[in-house]
Parts: sequence; C-alpha cells; structure tokens
Amino acid sequence: MTEYLYSILDICGCRAAEVRMLLHIQDAEAPDDWESYQAAVVVKNTKGLRVEYKVEEWLASMWQSPEGILYAVSMDGRVHWSEAGTDWQVIEIGKKYTFNDIWGLDEQHVYCCGLHGAFFQKSGDGWRMVDISSDEALDCIHGTSPQDLYILGRHGRIFHYDGTMFSEVDSPTNFELVSVLCMSADKVYLCGRKGVCFRGARQGWERIDGADFNLYSLASYEGKILVGAGKEGILSIEGSVLAPFAAVPAYGLQVIEDRLFAFGSCSLHEFNGTEWTSAEFDFETVLGS
Repeated sequence: MTEYLYSILDICGCRAAEVRMLLHIQDAEAPDDWESYQAAVVVKNTKGLRVEYKVEEWLASMWQSPEGILYAVSMDGRVHWSEAGTDWQVIEIGKKYTFNDIWGLDEQHVYCCGLHGAFFQKSGDGWRMVDISSDEALDCIHGTSPQDLYILGRHGRIFHYDGTMFSEVDSPTNFELVSVLCMSADKVYLCGRKGVCFRGARQGWERIDGADFNLYSLASYEGKILVGAGKEGILSIEGSVLAPFAAVPAYGLQVIEDRLFAFGSCSLHEFNGTEWTSAEFDFETVLGS
C-alpha cells in the first residue's frame, strides 16, 4: 500500500466560516519527484472537512477573488478555476509555462507567473501573456493596483509592472525572497531566507532586523504587519525590528474577514483577535488516497 505525505500549501476564503485548503500529496517513497505529486482542495467549515477537488498534478498556488471565483495554477501550465460550489474547469496554457503563483486584485485583474519569465494576465475568458523581456523564474505577485504590481524572481531579484511595462527594481539582497506585501505605492514589505526582511519601494529599502532563520509569509492584520516564520512562530514588525507575536507554526498566513489564519504541515491555527484555536488534520482519512 502506498504511503502518502500531506501538507497544506495555501488557504483562501471569502468567509472565515468556510476556508479552502490547497494540499500537496506526495508519494512517501518519491518525495522529491514533483511530477508524481497530486493536489487537492479541501473545504473546512462547520460541518467538518470535505474534498472539493483532486487532481494528479502539482497545484502550486490558489487564490479566491472577492467575487468568490477560485483559481489555482499548476506546474503543468494549467489554470484551474471554479465558482465555489460548482465543478472545476481547466484552461491549458502550455506545459512550458510552469506556474508558481496566482493572485489578483479582483475578478477583472488576475495574474499568474512562473518559470522562464512567464507572466499572464486574465483577459476575458482567456489569459494574455505579458512580455517581461527576461527568462527569470517568477515566484510571487502582489500589488496595490493594476499599475503597481511587484513580482519576485530568484536570488533576490524584484520586478515592477506598471500595467504596461516591466522594469527591474534594485534589490537590497541576493538571498531568496519568498513573500511580498504591498500596502501602498511607497510601503512594500519583503521577506525571505536567512531572516531577510525589508520595507520600502522602488526608491529604496530599509532592513528590518531580528531574525536569522527563514521567513515564509507576510500579512496585514489589525494594523500590524506580521511575518510567518515557520516553526519559529509569527513575528510582528515593530519599527525596524521583528518581535514575537504568537507561538504557532506559520509557514503561511492569510487574513479572512476578521480572522488571522496560520498554517503548518497539517495544522491550521485561527486567531479571532483575542485567542487562538488550532486543528491538526488527518488528511489520509479524508482523502482516502
């Protein structure tokens, strides 16, 4: 009998009472063979857990629009989408476009990116490629408007998209940056490997100190900028330093309505502003893989 490893890669939702988790499902005997990975979208609500979607490919990122449309992109160059509660549909963009991230501002402004400079923008019922004039692998997207998007590449490279053209931004580091959070045109946060964390924008960056371990995610919650630091918990940016915020595993952070969610391998932690509740899931039982 095949043994599988499960991990929560991403979460999204329009309501805190119904959260969708994107899972990686790996063959325990071939944990580094991404072409053998499976993925599933599992819904968590007041009734428990429910498998909504399962595919035999690596879904690398998931995002839900304010209008409730779900999107996920795969390492096989596909965009999967669904109106919540309806069947998922697939758009084939091309296997050479290995996607890493999908994110948007609203239903009219959705973007995805990946290897070899792949950057696509949703256009009607299809997707339009935007030329960045680079073969750089693109990993992460965030922004404040269609004219103010930041995209992270490898080895600390940063790109900006003004809705028409891409430009490379001077980077404060050559360490890997893994998360970007744009609060305004002149206040952008970055974090990544080896504890690197910065605040600034295209005009320049200020280092935020306090960590020498990997940082994984950023979120804005109740006036604070929070940083997910994996097994080191959640940190808060206080001036120019990182300070402890919560001792829960946080490889990813997401704010849904008035709740802060942090997730680890198979655990989900929810903060209501006063107290935390935590759940550890047995995905083998739910998925029956």
